[in-house]
Amino acid sequence: MDRSKKRPLVKIVALLMLCPGFVMAQQPSLPERLMERYSDSWNQKQAELKHIDAELRSLPDIPTQLLGGTGGLLLLNLHAKDERSIYVRWPEDEWVDLVALIPARNLDSPGLDLEFGIPGSFVIDLLDRDGQPVFTVAEEPHAHTRPIQRGFPFFYSLPSPVKARGIRIHCRDPQEQFFSNGRMLAMAWSELFCFTHDHNVAAGASVTYSGTTSPTENWHWNLDFLTDGMTPLGLPEIPGKEIHTDIGWLSHPKETAQYEISVEIDFESPKLMDGISMFPAQRPTFGVSPGLGLPQRFRLDVIDPQGESRTILNRTATALRNPGDNPFVFRFPEIRAKKIRLVCPEIWTAYPHDNAFLGFSEIQILHGQTNIAVGAHVSVSDKAGKVRAHQDLYWDEQSLTDGFGPKGKLVSRREWLEELNQRLALETRQLQVEQEVEAIIARWRRNMMTGVSALTLIALMGLLVLPIRYRIHERRKLQQLRRRIADDLHDEVGANLGSIAGSTELLEEITENPLPKQQELMHDIANTAKKTASETRLLIHFLESKGVKGCLISQFNIAASQMLGGITYHQRYADDEAFNLLPPILKWDLLLFFKETLHNIVKHAEASEVLLKTSATRKQLQLSISDNGNGLPDGRQPTHLKSRAQRIGGRLETVTNSGTGTEILLTIPRERIMRWIKKSR
Repeated sequence: MDRSKKRPLVKIVALLMLCPGFVMAQQPSLPERLMERYSDSWNQKQAELKHIDAELRSLPDIPTQLLGGTGGLLLLNLHAKDERSIYVRWPEDEWVDLVALIPARNLDSPGLDLEFGIPGSFVIDLLDRDGQPVFTVAEEPHAHTRPIQRGFPFFYSLPSPVKARGIRIHCRDPQEQFFSNGRMLAMAWSELFCFTHDHNVAAGASVTYSGTTSPTENWHWNLDFLTDGMTPLGLPEIPGKEIHTDIGWLSHPKETAQYEISVEIDFESPKLMDGISMFPAQRPTFGVSPGLGLPQRFRLDVIDPQGESRTILNRTATALRNPGDNPFVFRFPEIRAKKIRLVCPEIWTAYPHDNAFLGFSEIQILHGQTNIAVGAHVSVSDKAGKVRAHQDLYWDEQSLTDGFGPKGKLVSRREWLEELNQRLALETRQLQVEQEVEAIIARWRRNMMTGVSALTLIALMGLLVLPIRYRIHERRKLQQLRRRIADDLHDEVGANLGSIAGSTELLEEITENPLPKQQELMHDIANTAKKTASETRLLIHFLESKGVKGCLISQFNIAASQMLGGITYHQRYADDEAFNLLPPILKWDLLLFFKETLHNIVKHAEASEVLLKTSATRKQLQLSISDNGNGLPDGRQPTHLKSRAQRIGGRLETVTNSGTGTEILLTIPRERIMRWIKKSR
């Protein structure tokens, strides 16, 4: 059969043989196309996944980077069966219709654990003024094994409002957590929200706990941090369909943080107010820098129609804690005013020697839970007007009251938590649908594998028969080629070399009184012809026997005695058996490497002594040839030896010094020898 016709046939058989794996791993679109055409359930799942994906784009997401703020509450040094109750109490009875518990994050974890310290199970109860349970909000028997574990809040909407004075979180089964100094059992929560409508009654509430082990307290962990309003989840923003290009306002950079900047907000008419909420700016080219631009000290002044001002909120006594990407909320006694001024005598800086800034993405003036500053006119004492922040994004003081944060519309904490819970429900359903899709794919793949089983059996038979026939045919052709080359070398090259040697000897006999140089030249021609004839016979033997058989060290001895005439040489061959067990083809290459090295010494080194060594270890074989000649020019490795070493798969090293000789060291790894052995079989 023609060789060109065999190859397509072999490819077809191989394709049929590998069809199940090919369908499963290389072309997933094939079963998808089949299911799209014949499976109604597949099409329904795909449509549902597209719908879920579209809905997710309009919902806030859980950030996976550190956004600053406080960490929350952390209990350490626990035992496997420890139970701990955390109590949160507010001053008066309040109606509660929604509870949300935010997981903490571990700053000490290499992967930033998004659900750090969640216990194995917990129960949440609302308490009356005597501390007795009045309503069980939730029981979570497997809290740390939710299908989607990305730091989503535990969200519980009550069927009807419940009047309560406090809440208890009873935690069981602490889990092992990672810390820089090892692993230990721990429980942790970032924040607790208890809402009545949009009002978080747990804000600033007192926190206590049961147990003998004291909670960890440092800059990141504290009992009070459980109700300080700060979470690791970022600003309460909802992404919109339209791109919002005005991302807030940022002052010019200042050399020092002690630089006073003011922001005035002017309402159309006097309004009642009792609080201020400041949202940090996000500089597009600054990277992640939580709390960027929020003041370290500030005061809030009311300005009357005559331009006189009086302070209604003063936070200049001590530097404020950086809230990270959380709203900075402060309350003051209710007052009616038309214009207020935010005065910041000490502005934000990340490091002592960096420039200082003042900036906000939004400023809200609050009356209860309502932002009354939307649309109010803003004026600043530094860098007024619209300024490009980055590409199509701008700083503009008027955007401080537009109701938008850097990434979307600002909403109440309650609405934001509801949107996050909707995302959790959608992602959970998305995971479930994806698992159902995988089950459909697996079922179709099994059916396809069953359908091609007969073809696979035929392909197996073809793969067994055709390659064997092909290899026998190729081996036969190779043997014929070897025999032809050997015959040609013997008949043509060998005869011609023998003729040259005989003619030269005859010329020496019939030439009367040849000049010394002529005689030496004729003698060299005769010797060269004899050596070439000998090498040709070796090559013929190699072609016929496919390499060097027998003792390789003996071949080294013969080559040294023939080539190093007039040069003293020493032989220190060790581990002969390791070299003699090499495959014949590898022996041939080693013999040629050996001869090439000796030829270089005789021709170029001007050496008087040569040392030949072999050695073997469990990991490698080594051949060393050193002389006391004039060294290699510029220390460069001989090109032929380098290519020989690469062909063998060994590592060639040369150590040479002008006037002191050269050492050629060839190292062959045992791993490479095993490949040669497998190849030669």
